[in-house]
Amino acid sequence: MAERLNPYYLVQMLNAVAADATYLTILAPPEEWRPNEAYPAMAYVRPATWNGYVYRTTSPGTSGSSEPAWPSDIGQTVIDNDITWECVEFPATYDSAMLAQIWVPSVTYNVGNLVRASSYNGYVYRCIQAGTSGSSEPVWPEVEGNQVNDGTVVWEAVRNWAVAGIDITGLLSVIEDGYAVTLNIPDISEITNVASAVVKSIAFLDPAHTRIVLVYDITTMQTVLAEHMSLVQAFTHTEDARIIR
Repeated sequence: MAERLNPYYLVQMLNAVAADATYLTILAPPEEWRPNEAYPAMAYVRPATWNGYVYRTTSPGTSGSSEPAWPSDIGQTVIDNDITWECVEFPATYDSAMLAQIWVPSVTYNVGNLVRASSYNGYVYRCIQAGTSGSSEPVWPEVEGNQVNDGTVVWEAVRNWAVAGIDITGLLSVIEDGYAVTLNIPDISEITNVASAVVKSIAFLDPAHTRIVLVYDITTMQTVLAEHMSLVQAFTHTEDARIIR
């Protein structure tokens, strides 16, 4: 049953989301945990039964024969044979929710700029040293935190969950019908059908693509992260994002 919330604060929050969000990305978590599997450091998995979190290895090792009992507190760890998994928020940062632009040769990049490889590999690359990119695409590292030189630019790998994106400027609206408050989400079916991706969530970004406004879990039908969650701590959705008073 949906939580009963103060409609005034609920409408405030949804109107803020509708006003702020102009870009939507489709988020897909990593592959499911597998038994007796060798995992490198900084590898990510999701549980067989999705719980809204992902888990990161703190050091390399081999998983056990049965799935561990996954914690649901950020930063909490669990032992899995000789692997220690750490619970990580999904998505953890703006960088991990944005499908960055494809890298371009001989272009000036500033610190903080994000790019992705021409052949998307599940990572984005954050500029940590400004400069001009080289004439040919670098060999991108696929370990979070690893760096690569590119002309005079230095890039750092960031694990990314975005698999598709769309401009939704002006497409969000809030409707009150006396029984419910609905945040109308545009038809995203054309970008949710992403090959080899298990779509779990959508993220709304602000106009400058510098801040996550809201993350909505389309599996549990709940908001899992919102810029305006100080107004409402938690709320439950129906499938069309209708929020029952």
